[in-house]
Amino acid sequence: MVDAAGPLCVLNFSGHPVTPGVRAAIEDLVVNTVDIYELPRTVDTENLADECLAWFTSVPLDLAQWQEHPPLVMVPALGSAAVALVAVVQGVVGSFPRLLWLTKNPSTAAFDEPHILDLDELRLIARRLRY
Repeated sequence: MVDAAGPLCVLNFSGHPVTPGVRAAIEDLVVNTVDIYELPRTVDTENLADECLAWFTSVPLDLAQWQEHPPLVMVPALGSAAVALVAVVQGVVGSFPRLLWLTKNPSTAAFDEPHILDLDELRLIARRLRY
């Protein structure tokens, strides 16, 4: 079932290109076609906040697209960069993104197994823990 809004946007900030096989696995996971924007970056941990803001401004989406059709965000492996990037997206959009990452396939040793985590949903679940 393909979404009437069109393909799902995937913003690949991981620094590793998405192969055709990984694209197919992502499409199977989200039950939709995807447009993948490859946004490879090196990570300067000395200027991490500025770098993550620059990553955001390099995305070829306008604010309405961010709001109406939130993309999947494929994060860099470096934890501090991933966290800073999530903070920038949350500040601009007003909600946390759904995250996309790859794990190693035990049978091939390739990083081609996609996973998704809805951080906004996780936030709501975590809020219930406060009460």
